[in-house]
Amino acid sequence: MLEPYIYQSLDSAHEEIRLLTILPGKRRKPIQGVVKHVSVADDRRPDYYTVSYVWGNPERSASLIVQESRSTARRRAPNDHARSELSLKRVGLVYRPTRWCLQVPASTEAALKRIRLDDQPCTVFIDAACINQDDIVERSQQVAMMSSIYAESICNLVYLGELNNNDLAIRIWRTVMALKADAKRQTDGFRTLLATVTNTMTGQWKYAKYNLECEADLEAVHFVLECQWFRRLWALQEASLAPNNTALLGLLQFDLLGLLRAMVWWCHHASGQSMSEEALAGLRCLKQCHNYVDHEQGWAAGKPHYLAGLLWSATFFEKSEPRDGVYAVLGLLSTALPPALTPDYTKSLASILQTATRYAISPEGHLGSLRKLDHRLGDLQKSEIASWALRADRQLDDTSFARELPYPFRACGNLDTIHRIDVDAESSVLQLTGYVMDVVESVTEICSPNVYREKFALLAWIRAAVGMYMSFPETAPNTTEEIAIALTTGGMFNRGWPKKKEDLEPLIRTMDRLWAAAGTSAEDEDFCAVIWKDMESYEWIHVRNRRSLITHGGAPGLGPKEMQPGDLVVVLRGSGVPFVLRPTNSGQFQLVGATYVSGVMWGEVVEVWQAASAEEDVFDLV
Repeated sequence: MLEPYIYQSLDSAHEEIRLLTILPGKRRKPIQGVVKHVSVADDRRPDYYTVSYVWGNPERSASLIVQESRSTARRRAPNDHARSELSLKRVGLVYRPTRWCLQVPASTEAALKRIRLDDQPCTVFIDAACINQDDIVERSQQVAMMSSIYAESICNLVYLGELNNNDLAIRIWRTVMALKADAKRQTDGFRTLLATVTNTMTGQWKYAKYNLECEADLEAVHFVLECQWFRRLWALQEASLAPNNTALLGLLQFDLLGLLRAMVWWCHHASGQSMSEEALAGLRCLKQCHNYVDHEQGWAAGKPHYLAGLLWSATFFEKSEPRDGVYAVLGLLSTALPPALTPDYTKSLASILQTATRYAISPEGHLGSLRKLDHRLGDLQKSEIASWALRADRQLDDTSFARELPYPFRACGNLDTIHRIDVDAESSVLQLTGYVMDVVESVTEICSPNVYREKFALLAWIRAAVGMYMSFPETAPNTTEEIAIALTTGGMFNRGWPKKKEDLEPLIRTMDRLWAAAGTSAEDEDFCAVIWKDMESYEWIHVRNRRSLITHGGAPGLGPKEMQPGDLVVVLRGSGVPFVLRPTNSGQFQLVGATYVSGVMWGEVVEVWQAASAEEDVFDLV
């Protein structure tokens, strides 16, 4: 019976890591390896591979048989080790290193068995074995070095899992190779891939018919998309930083970049087949992964990576540790990492999210990242995390997610961004300045996903919003123009922004008909079909998971689902859109979310306040 392996401390000052050299052996034999301490800054370090895989169940139910390299073993008791070697040498014996048992998750053992070679050793960095997971200080230090660890490797081995069905393996190989060849042929050797496929960051996927040979090929694509690795957040940084990546699926071996390009190409031409929730989630994450891993044709290729965008990308992925919503993307930053964001798993989640949000909006003080804030129902009743903190710890939830408002607006007018954001601040208060525009007077019900997906239900919701606006005493009772523009966030077409007012006239006339319809005609299928035909060319995506509002002054708008009467509509320095704030009993405010409000989106309110020489308000957000 081997004794449990006890890790020796790493020298963080010299950027030490542990490497595991897997000794050769057959697939079913226990893993045996040699642990060695090396510095990633040392040019004499051995060549090594990194391993990217899914932990799954973290219970350490598998065992590795490990020993230490001679240089590493000497650290335990240098004098005793030297005397033992000398004594054995005198009597003609060879010193045999001590062997230990190292407990790891079953998934770690499975990945190592897939990687192990029959005839030669293979040196790897694999987190579950090379990091003392019980030492939170060491884990924090190693996470801070992940970018260097993966960037300095020979190759990143991406273990997607096992595949015991030979027929399915053949179909997966054939389908991926066919998609990759087709994409390469039709995009001039992938040179026009970015221009051809739709930018996933907008979430607008184009669908066209793409005829795979048979249903079996669709099964092959879906099987790949359901691999949990694509939904794992750390995969984004690991694959992006590695010099190259090899994907291992059962006995199949793919160039990961080619696999990503093939899947993105299939998605662009998919005909909207039904997919499992796992495949849909995998597809979203795969497209995000392609954005960063494809350094030639990904959306992020050649662009600086700012924290605000990285935190948003993190929301697509699953996290086993909530703090990783921030820590797992820091290695992709194009700017120097501030000391306050150095990975430290002893810090609270609230502190990490608040620090990351401060850094995301500094040093320019631009509040564009805050418009992505999307509270879930009930969030503002809790006080663990500040209302203004970006929730990178969460995964996007289709049942509550609201699309970010479009960017062309300039609600802050000519107000320069002079916010002074202290990234190192420990306070949960974020101080911003601006003007109060109005107060929320009334709101509709939430346009839930079920309402949004059913056109008759959506038309009923739109009619309720029109009715709220038309019934308001301060509003001109004979026009639906403002509410039509508000619900379509400025009158957006599916194909772009209208350049002439007459572009909106069909929408306004149609909404007049919808409002004028009496009795149950709004539920009549023929009537609704005619109405919807005139409305579907406009962009309605932003009403999903939002409420329509009307202010005390009679301005219609579209706001966050957590909004309620009595909330303030304010214009803040450095923001293109207004925000909804909720006063608290302490005189501070909660940030409810971004909003569209008629008559304020182009700096009109700012001009009025400045003409009156009014001083700006200071808002302490909590």
